[in-house]
Amino acid sequence: MNLQNLEPCLSQRPDPRLAALLTAAGEAALAAGAVLRKLYDTPVAISRKGRIDLVTEADVAAEKTILEILRRSHPKVAILAEESANTWSSPPTGPVWIIDPLDGTTNFAHAFPWFAVSIGYFEAGIGQVVVIFNPIQEEFFRGGRLDGFWEINLKPWDTAAGVLLLEEAGGRISDFAGGPHSPFLAEIVASNGLIHEEMLAVIKEQHR
Repeated sequence: MNLQNLEPCLSQRPDPRLAALLTAAGEAALAAGAVLRKLYDTPVAISRKGRIDLVTEADVAAEKTILEILRRSHPKVAILAEESANTWSSPPTGPVWIIDPLDGTTNFAHAFPWFAVSIGYFEAGIGQVVVIFNPIQEEFFRGGRLDGFWEINLKPWDTAAGVLLLEEAGGRISDFAGGPHSPFLAEIVASNGLIHEEMLAVIKEQHR
């Protein structure tokens, strides 16, 4: 697996600056993926950072690898990362990387091969380039795979990269009321765009 797999995306980024950002994100995702593959299905230290949230040494190691690459290539861009830089007083308005080094930690901890490295670059709260990479399947995601999804109690790194990916694939994203979504909202409704209203109706019915 190498950056050639990102060529279709790079070819759609004529702006050299965005192409450089996407290349850096791809390199970081591949390197973090190599860390996760090495530690996958081997004994790793697991702890809790919340009532249901797990963290493993793999999360920490993968994030360290990502930060080293992104800070070297784009040292002036701020970072919001799940394990080491995970606090904010308000949504960042300047350039920022939003990073989940291991999205699907519970799956990883149970040796279930469905997890990913998620890296998004945002400016003024708007996603510019994103990379989502499953290191076990060796797949860079370029479009939404499910028809619909909703979730609550989310953090920015849970949705930041996926939001732009889904929108560019023609999907639709909103909050539970059908309003605009932001990675800094704790809820999300995401769909292929065809069943979104039906999903919102179901959610409204359940929250009466």
